[in-house]
Amino acid sequence: MLLVYGPQLSPTRAVIHRSIPPSRRQQREEPRRTIGRATIQSKSTESQRSSVFNMSQQRLYNDQDVSQLYQELVDSDIRLLKIHAGGVDTEIECDLEQVELDARPDFYALSYVWGDPSKTRSILVNGQRFGVGENLHDALCHLRRYYVQPDFSPFIWIDAICINQGNIHERSQQVTRMTDIYTLSRQVIIWLGVSDEGSNRSIGQLFRIATAEASVRSSTDHVLRDSASGSGEQTQVANEVNEVSWDKGGELDDDDDDDLEPDEIMGLVAVLGERPWFSRIWTVQEACLGARDPILWAGRHWVAMQDLAVLFSHWAQLNPHYVELCFSVLALASIRQLLRHADPTQDGSRARLQDTSTSAAEFFLQLLYLLHGNRASDPLDQLYGLLGLVGVAQDKELPEALRPDYTTTTELAYERYATYFLNQTGDLRLLDFAKSELQGVPSWVTDFRYLRGSSENHLKSCRAFASVDGRVLSVRGFTIGKCDNRIPPCKRSSLLCLETRKLIASSLLARFRLLENEILCRSANLRQTSVEITLNRWLSFTGVDISQSAYRGLIDRLEQEKSASKVQWEAVNELLLLSDITSAWLVLGDGTIVKTLTEDAGHEDDLVCLFKGSPTPSVIRKANHRYQFVCSGDIIDGPYGPGVKFDESFWAERHQTTFELI
Repeated sequence: MLLVYGPQLSPTRAVIHRSIPPSRRQQREEPRRTIGRATIQSKSTESQRSSVFNMSQQRLYNDQDVSQLYQELVDSDIRLLKIHAGGVDTEIECDLEQVELDARPDFYALSYVWGDPSKTRSILVNGQRFGVGENLHDALCHLRRYYVQPDFSPFIWIDAICINQGNIHERSQQVTRMTDIYTLSRQVIIWLGVSDEGSNRSIGQLFRIATAEASVRSSTDHVLRDSASGSGEQTQVANEVNEVSWDKGGELDDDDDDDLEPDEIMGLVAVLGERPWFSRIWTVQEACLGARDPILWAGRHWVAMQDLAVLFSHWAQLNPHYVELCFSVLALASIRQLLRHADPTQDGSRARLQDTSTSAAEFFLQLLYLLHGNRASDPLDQLYGLLGLVGVAQDKELPEALRPDYTTTTELAYERYATYFLNQTGDLRLLDFAKSELQGVPSWVTDFRYLRGSSENHLKSCRAFASVDGRVLSVRGFTIGKCDNRIPPCKRSSLLCLETRKLIASSLLARFRLLENEILCRSANLRQTSVEITLNRWLSFTGVDISQSAYRGLIDRLEQEKSASKVQWEAVNELLLLSDITSAWLVLGDGTIVKTLTEDAGHEDDLVCLFKGSPTPSVIRKANHRYQFVCSGDIIDGPYGPGVKFDESFWAERHQTTFELI
């Protein structure tokens, strides 16, 4: 469940070192070393394996030996980078220094995506030539411009440079420390990448809107919290921020005073959310482990993550369908709130989960549902990439069943985790996955790469258990109906040009016509109602704020412009509607309409069932005296459609049978 942000969740301001005199810096840094922080024990070497995978790419960047840069790391040693001051067009020069992490050095940690290893740039580290990826080079140029002054340069931890990529032993040892590194950093800097000139102005305005909105909503709470805490750190942070010579949101453009229309803003949010950083599973713990609110940079503009979350939460409350566009930021902010990453308490302990009774399995599932859109290059890391967060939240050793094993296959790992989660929680939201690419495992085993973000609370009184051999899952429920007609899913890229963000008129028109003729008209005939009523119900289900007349207007416009290769969308609602029409659609024998995402759903004898404890229907297929699980779906019209609560009273009135899924 996404948390709602308001005045009680005031954002922590970004801390930017700018033009701070050396004496002032000493006064600031000394108290910081006395602030206690619990050392987060690494739960496993493998829990950071994706970083090892990415780090191995670094060897492609360097065609010469850079081992002389590195001395052996002992005990709690890490390396930190200092960037030399320089002009915009001068070469990046850095110093690499070795420090003890246990001494609590003051440093920032960079979170970024590695990008294409074939695109490299050269920098100087301790006077020696060093190759880095293009995206990291852009980040270094940005850090030098905004964080480095002639008399002061902060320490920064960057995995690609601060770890010797040619030393396998060191890579493995340092990877286990990455949880500690991000946790103990002063602040995490998130680099989203450069922006083209066309989006720079709009991104700057969006970030400034977020900062202003959060300031208004939290100003009163800031005063109350600072007074109650008795700590001068917030005031000191505010003083540092006041010394920043550039405005919140980054540099001002000449036309930044121009107002953005709501559709322009939401279109920009969609584009911003498509940046690769938001889709990586490993960036999650980098953004969530730090005690202070991370700061996001896109080109020359910046915003505190919490400020952006406050604004996005406000928009999502105005129109729930905007949650899809804002989901990445809202999910990360929700996880930070779940972890209660406030400043450390005075006795040096770190706050944990508010509900200490939450089991590792339950918290793990909360993370999986929130992060259903994030991906990892290695399918195993879809699970293992979150173990660091689970370990921190629980503050104890992981259960044996959750410990990572990179010697196993994806299929066996997913089966082990799915069986453990089901037996521990009975949470049938695990059946709510869009599709499965797993081979040789029971059909009900969750393909965690395609788990959907179910927000419904499952019935905790419902218990679903796998058999002793882990091959059969027994569930209780009833059959809604059989499939009568269907249309397969289509790719979003066939309807929308991802580069220009323009609609492909002819393809989009054909898709709408197919949906109307094969699904909406068929449902209306079976239910003996009008197509207009069925269309209204379908539009209502999508959550898009679009009337039937506006929908018909869109169809007419597509009809008139179908000869053009691409047309500009006129309202954000048109863009939001695409996510629904690309799905597969089924009509049952009683006219009930079901949306799925699976190509295989809708065979002649397929059944659509509702299982107790599942918030969504399931498509199953007969397999001798048992059933194969095909996919989950959503009911948009019919007796079990939107508005029906599948609670205990609902199930008390239903005759249930047992389904054995294999």
